[in-house]
Amino acid sequence: MGTRQKSAAKQKELLQKGIELLWERGYNNVSVRDIVQAASVPKGSFYFYFDSKEDFVSQAIEAYYQSSLSEIQLEGTALERLRKILEMRRDSMLGQACLRGCMMLNLSAEIGVTHAEIRELIRQRWDNVAQPVKDLVREAQENGEIHPEMSLEHLAEGIEMTWRGAVVTAKATQDPATLDRALDLIFNRIIH
Repeated sequence: MGTRQKSAAKQKELLQKGIELLWERGYNNVSVRDIVQAASVPKGSFYFYFDSKEDFVSQAIEAYYQSSLSEIQLEGTALERLRKILEMRRDSMLGQACLRGCMMLNLSAEIGVTHAEIRELIRQRWDNVAQPVKDLVREAQENGEIHPEMSLEHLAEGIEMTWRGAVVTAKATQDPATLDRALDLIFNRIIH
């Protein structure tokens, strides 16, 4: 393995170990020392790969976001595909037993006010995650599945806010049924 490959592998390992720590403990309860110890590298090595803890967190958010993307082909009406997307999100949360919630939600709640660059990156990634929802709501309106007079922006935003609230609640209560109740609310109350 060449030097570049070793370097890239070590950076990836630091990110993977650090993401786990951030996800479990949060920003304020994870130090650079914790990250390098988890990855079994000297502390100075951290600064070879990252300019600062904030730079690390930004790259961790990006890696987390990229890992959540999947190339899926969904079939059915726009509303059926929207339901499938949200069910996939639910299933992802259930796979981790709701213990950790969403890393981006966790971080935004903890450091959203104090770290403008990180807050902006999270907002951008949330916009990316919300785009398929918005696209499917638009398609559903165009196909007559949703009343066309409902505001596309407000409806898509309401779906995302409902879902994010359910994720936070499921984490706080350790009640996975919260996610099913959110799906019911979205498809039987918000969209009708």
